[in-house]
Amino acid sequence: MLYYELKKIFSRTSSKLLLVLLGFILLFSLFYNIQSTQYVKADGTSISGFSAIRELKESKSKWNGLLTEEQIKKVLQTNQEILEEFPGYYPGTTDVVISNQVYSLSQGYEDIRDMINSSYCLFGPLDYYLIDSLSPAQSSSFYKNRKEGLESYLSSNQ
Repeated sequence: MLYYELKKIFSRTSSKLLLVLLGFILLFSLFYNIQSTQYVKADGTSISGFSAIRELKESKSKWNGLLTEEQIKKVLQTNQEILEEFPGYYPGTTDVVISNQVYSLSQGYEDIRDMINSSYCLFGPLDYYLIDSLSPAQSSSFYKNRKEGLESYLSSNQ
């Protein structure tokens, strides 16, 4: 039964052209997404494409696992060590090379960084550099902040 329905649909030329058009759109979007993935090397230069996806996947796999307070503390400690390694770096610096070098060391835990920033911003305007001012001792309040922020957001009339 399904065979005859599909045969009826694809017997028309317009259906075949639409299928070809959707195939081109799919290929274009795949190519665009693959080429837009960026990985920054330790020297500050960036690569894109399949090699960037491979390197980024390898870099992020080091941070896989449950997001516990210990993991948050480890991220905050690593972030502080990176900032201490580059004394000329400050949030929003105009020196692109130093900024890229700092980013190359922190791109592995970028997803965790975003969660930490959103936890301590409490649904306000997101500050990407907020994690740079946090100490590892503040890792214990991560889940408390998330819970309180969600409760206040859900109880508000927005």
